[in-house]
Amino acid sequence: MAPVHREIRDAVSACRVAIFTLATALGVPGQNTTNHIAM
Repeated sequence: MAPVHREIRDAVSACRVAIFTLATALGVPGQNTTNHIAM
C-alpha cells in the first residue's frame, strides 16, 4: 500500500508543478488558481 501511495503522491506533486508552471506563464489569475489548489 505504501509504495502505491507514494506513487500517487509523486503524481500529485507532478501535477502541482505543471499547474504552477502554467499559472506562472498565464500570470496573476493563474497564480491565484494555483494558490487555491495548493491549499
